Amino acid sequence: MERYDPLISGTVDGGAGIDTLQSSSLEGLTIKNIEVLQTSPYTVTGSSAQFESFDKIIGSTDPFSEFFASLAVTDSAHLDLSDELADRRANIWGWNNPSGVDVKTGDGDDIFEGSGVNDIFDGSGGNDFLAGEDGNDKLTGGDGDDQIDGGNGIDTAVFAGNFAEYSLSIDNFDNVVTSALEGTDTLRDVEFAQFADGVYNFDTKTFTLNSTPPDIPLNILETNGATITKTGAELEAYDIIRHSELNPLVAATLVISDSGTVDLSDELGSGSADVTGSSGDDTITTGAGNDTISGGDGADTLNGGAGNDHLHGGTGNDTLNGGDGNDQIFGDGGNDVIKGGAGNDTITDGDVGNFSPDVGLVTEVLDIDAGDGSDVIIVQPFAPLISGTINGGDGFDSLQAPDLRGLTIENIELLDTARFQVAGSSAQFESFDRIVAASTNWFESNPRASLAVTDGAHLDLSDELGDLGAFITGYGSSIDVKAGNGDDEFAGTDGNDIFEGNGGYDVINGGAGIDTAVFSGNFADYMLGVIYDNETHHSVTSMSGQDGEDMLTDVEFARFADGVYEFATQTFTSTNNAPTNIQLSKTALSEDTPIWTTVGLLSAKDADGDALTYTLIDGAGDHFRLKGNRVVTSKALDYETAKSHTIKVAVSDGKVTVEKDITINVLDVNEAPVNQAPIKLAFSRSSISENVAIGTSVGLLSAVDPEGGVVKWRLTDNADGIFKLVGNKIQTKAAIDYESTHSLTFTAEAYDAAGNTTSHDFTLAVKDVFEPMSSSLGHEALI
Repeated sequence: MERYDPLISGTVDGGAGIDTLQSSSLEGLTIKNIEVLQTSPYTVTGSSAQFESFDKIIGSTDPFSEFFASLAVTDSAHLDLSDELADRRANIWGWNNPSGVDVKTGDGDDIFEGSGVNDIFDGSGGNDFLAGEDGNDKLTGGDGDDQIDGGNGIDTAVFAGNFAEYSLSIDNFDNVVTSALEGTDTLRDVEFAQFADGVYNFDTKTFTLNSTPPDIPLNILETNGATITKTGAELEAYDIIRHSELNPLVAATLVISDSGTVDLSDELGSGSADVTGSSGDDTITTGAGNDTISGGDGADTLNGGAGNDHLHGGTGNDTLNGGDGNDQIFGDGGNDVIKGGAGNDTITDGDVGNFSPDVGLVTEVLDIDAGDGSDVIIVQPFAPLISGTINGGDGFDSLQAPDLRGLTIENIELLDTARFQVAGSSAQFESFDRIVAASTNWFESNPRASLAVTDGAHLDLSDELGDLGAFITGYGSSIDVKAGNGDDEFAGTDGNDIFEGNGGYDVINGGAGIDTAVFSGNFADYMLGVIYDNETHHSVTSMSGQDGEDMLTDVEFARFADGVYEFATQTFTSTNNAPTNIQLSKTALSEDTPIWTTVGLLSAKDADGDALTYTLIDGAGDHFRLKGNRVVTSKALDYETAKSHTIKVAVSDGKVTVEKDITINVLDVNEAPVNQAPIKLAFSRSSISENVAIGTSVGLLSAVDPEGGVVKWRLTDNADGIFKLVGNKIQTKAAIDYESTHSLTFTAEAYDAAGNTTSHDFTLAVKDVFEPMSSSLGHEALI
C-alpha cells in the first residue's frame, strides 16, 4: 500500500488465508485478518494495538536482504512484540511520540531510539542497542551483550538477577555490568541499575537493598473496557493494571491464556479485576479490590485477597481462598477446598453430581472452612451424593443443604431448610442452635421447617425449633422425636415410633408399627376423643393448654407423666416414675478439710411421692463415704495430687434405681513453704601465716538460715589434718609450712534444725615468714 498521502483512512481486511500487508503507516486504518506485516522499505508508523494485531512482523521476505523490521510507535500502551518478532531484528522508534513508548521486542539484535519523554523498553534476547534519549527511561537489555545509552534524564537499566550475581567495572568512562545470566552490558548516561533485590546508584557507588529507583516510569496496562488476553508472565510484567486512569474503580477484564501461577496483587493494588483462567491448572491471586476470578477447567487455586470477591472454581478439584471481605465463593464441580477467610461470606458448593462413564454419579467431597464472620453456606439442592466436612468457623453461620447424610458439620449455628426436606441424623440436627425455614412465599408468614430423621436416637428439637412448627418424617426403621411449641406434623416409619409434639396444634401419623405419642402432663389433665367414629383417629387435648391439641392417626399408645393409655382397649395403666434431679448440695471443698467432714446432702425428686434411699456405689478410692444422705470425707485430700474426684451414687424409690456421677472439686490452699538449706556460706579470713602455733584460731564461719533458725557446722575436709572445727571457729591442729604448700583448702558443711545442708570449699593462702639461717661457723665465733 503506497502511503505518500498522510490523510488516508478505511478498512483493510485480509479475509481467509495468510495475508501480508506492506504500508508506510497504519494510522487511520482498521486492519482485519492480516497475519503478516512487512515493513521494508519503510519505517511503519502505528499504534500498539495495530502492531499486536499481526501474527508476524518482518523486514523483508528476501533472504539476502539486510532489511529488518522498522516500527515507529505512536502511543504509550504496552506493546509486546516478542511473539510477532521472535528472533528477528527490529528497529523501534519513539519519534514525535508525546506520551512515550512502552515496548518489548524479541530475541534479535534490536535498536531502540526513544522519545523525548519517559520510555520503557525491554530488548529480551540478542545484542541490543538502546538509546533512551530525553526523559526518565527504564531500559532492559535482557540476554546478550547490550549497549544502553540513557541520554538525558534520570535513567535506569534493569537486570533480572540479584546484585551479587553481577560484576561492575568502568571502561572508558562507561559503566560495564557483567554476568553469566545476561552477558556484558555497557551503560552510558545511566544513573541507576535495578536488580531483583535492590538498586545500585552509579553516582554514589552504593547498593540499597529492596529499593526502587526514583522517577522510574511505570509499565501500565489500561483495558478501557476491553477484554485483554495475555499470558500470566505478560500480565505480571506490568507495574499497574487498571480499567483506566479516569475509572480506576471499574474492573479490568483479563483472560490468562496459559496455565501456571499468576500473582496480580501488586499490579492490581486496590483496583478491581474480572480474571478468567485457562483450561489448565491455574493459581491466580488478585489484589485488594472487589474481584471476580473464574478458574475454568483444571485444578485451580484462586486467592481473592482483600475486598468483596467472587470466586468461581469451575470444574476440577479447586482450592478457593476468599481472604478478607464479604466474598461469594462458588466451588462448582469437583472436590473443592474452600476457605472463606474473614468477612461475611456466601459459599456455594456441591454440583449436580460428578459423573464417571464407568460408575455413573460419584460422590462429591466437600471441604469448607468458612472462617471468621457470619457466613452462609449453601449446598446445591440437586447434589445427591455428598460427603466431607463443613466448618462454619467463628461467627453466627447458617447452612442450607438438602441432605446432611455423609457430612461432618462443625460450628454451624443455624440450619435453614429453605424449600427442601432436609435429611439427617438426630445428632446432626441437635448440633444446630436454631432450625428455621426461609420462606419464598410472600403470603406465608410462618413457614415450617421440613426434616427427615434417619435414625432412632432420641431427638429433642424443642430448643432448636422454639415456637416454629415443623414437618418431621421418619426415614429408616424408627424415630423418637420431640418438637417445639409450633404446629407440627409427624409422619412415622414402619417401625415403632415415639412422637412428642410439645405445644401447638400437632398432627401425628404413626404409620405401621407400635407407635406412641408423648404428653408432659398427667392423664387426668387431658381430654381424649375419637375423630369421625374412626378407631384409628384420635384427638388428645390438653385442658391446661400446655400441650395444645393433637390429632393422632395410627398411634397405639399415649404416654403421660403418670401412666400409659392404650387406644385399642381404652385403658389407662399407671406407671411408676423413676427418681429425677439427683443433686449434691455442695460440690467443692478445700484440700485441708478434716476427715469425716460433711461435704453436702444428696437430694432427688420422685413424681410419685415415693420415699427415696441413697447408696454410694463408688467413693472415688474411698475418699468419700455415705451416712444417710450425707456425703462425708474419709481420706485426706491433696489439690496437688487430684484437683477433683468423681463419685457414683444411686437413688431408689423401691421400684426403680437411678445412678449418677457427681464430681467434687478440691480447692487449693496456701501451704507453708518448704524448709530451705542455709545460704551465703562465708569465712572471715583468706590467708594464714606459716609457723603459727597449733591451736591458733584462723577465722570464723558464717551462714544464713532462710527461715531464721540456728546454723550449725561440720568440717568434712580438714586439709589433711591441718584444721579442726570448734563451734564456728577454724583452728590449727598441725604445723603450717610455706615451703611445703602455698595454700590450704578445707570444706565446711552448714546445716539447720531440719537437717538441710549446704557445703562449701574455702581456700586460704599461706604467707611466707623470714627464718634466720643456722651455721656452725657462727656458733664457733661466739665461743
